[in-house]
Amino acid sequence: MKFFTCSLITLFILQIILFSNQINSNLLGGTSILPAGSILPKYENDPLVQKMIETNKTQYQYYTNEEKEKRYANVDCSVVAEVGDMVFVHYYGFVLSSTNIFDSSYNTPPLKIILGEGHMVYGFDYGVRGMCINETRVIYIPPNEAYGDKGFTHEGRTIIRPNDYIRFQIELVDVIKGPTFFDKAYKFVTTYYLYFLSIPVVLYLVYMIFFKNNNKNSQLQKQKKLSKKLKKRKSKKN
Repeated sequence: MKFFTCSLITLFILQIILFSNQINSNLLGGTSILPAGSILPKYENDPLVQKMIETNKTQYQYYTNEEKEKRYANVDCSVVAEVGDMVFVHYYGFVLSSTNIFDSSYNTPPLKIILGEGHMVYGFDYGVRGMCINETRVIYIPPNEAYGDKGFTHEGRTIIRPNDYIRFQIELVDVIKGPTFFDKAYKFVTTYYLYFLSIPVVLYLVYMIFFKNNNKNSQLQKQKKLSKKLKKRKSKKN
């Protein structure tokens, strides 16, 4: 009887363990090692991670263009990614509380986004700015510049848990420069030139309707006054 009871208890404990592992395996594409918002020991001593936690801002290792050309093969810094540019990137996404990759673009064509238009979380967008073609950059993003206290789910599956710190390894594949100020000004003028041409017409109509009619009325009033004066003079003479 004791053996039977112990067996049942053991099976019950095993079921609990398997169930918890199943839940964790649905998070981040694999087994979650630490609770959400935690950081694995291998990241704790990283200066960029420490700075990210202190400042609560996205961090990455900065290199000059000359350093990039020495560090990365085939890097091209003649074109640099800026706000308004269309960029093509490959990336790996990690959560700092897990060893698993939660997302990757390497099994699909490069991700295409326009910087500054909110196509990705702010930390990702910010981390791409200033990159050269063929450069690879590792960025660390705090929750407030990623998915915050809501996390991210896809088709009912939790991908990013609330308040998780994120690490992206990004490779800039190509850049298409966005429109310059003069391009935008030219587009604005060519789009709305009919409105500009209509302004003199509108002003003329306003003048005709209000000012010219007022002038006519004032002239009529003057003529009436003069005619009254003339009549009075004639009546006095008579």
